[in-house]
Amino acid sequence: MVKIPLSLPSLNRSLSARFLVLTIIFVLIGEVFIYVPSVVHCHLVYLQERVEAARIAALSVEAAPPTAW
Repeated sequence: MVKIPLSLPSLNRSLSARFLVLTIIFVLIGEVFIYVPSVVHCHLVYLQERVEAARIAALSVEAAPPTAW
């Protein structure tokens, strides 16, 4: 059985490799544009919940009758 050596084109010269690299780059950029606002929104919701909890705690302290120690 005779083995024929295959010569593959280099990755920086073939058109399909360039398209693959460009596709990977654009997909990663798209993920960043989707992921970053999602994380910011989750953090903003977390901070708003903390502010609401602090407001409720402040209202309960104001409504409590004064105690004489």
